[in-house]
Amino acid sequence: MLDCFNPNIQYIVKSEKEEKVIAEYTTSDGREVLIKQTMHYENATQINRIEWHYYINGEFHSIQNLDMRLFFPQELDSYLKWAGFNIIRKFGSFEEEPFTDNSEKQIYVLAFVEGSI
Repeated sequence: MLDCFNPNIQYIVKSEKEEKVIAEYTTSDGREVLIKQTMHYENATQINRIEWHYYINGEFHSIQNLDMRLFFPQELDSYLKWAGFNIIRKFGSFEEEPFTDNSEKQIYVLAFVEGSI
């Protein structure tokens, strides 16, 4: 099995222009935590560079970076086949919904073809 995001370029382009609150919570010791996200997508590398800005009790605390390589559906299908995998099933969610353009996930059930590499 393989689980991978299905890139949504419209969401990425829209989200690139804004700082978005992605989480707010209170820790067990009473600290108020706010996490804001910014994103920048690089077309040439297909990497979505994400920054999470942490605020504790209303004051800036730190930044955490996450670089996420995006794999488009046809591209990932080709890579898997080239690597010797047979795609048994492909779903758009963990609830086994059919994969569509609007699916958030690409979930594969794969079998390795012996001697294919």
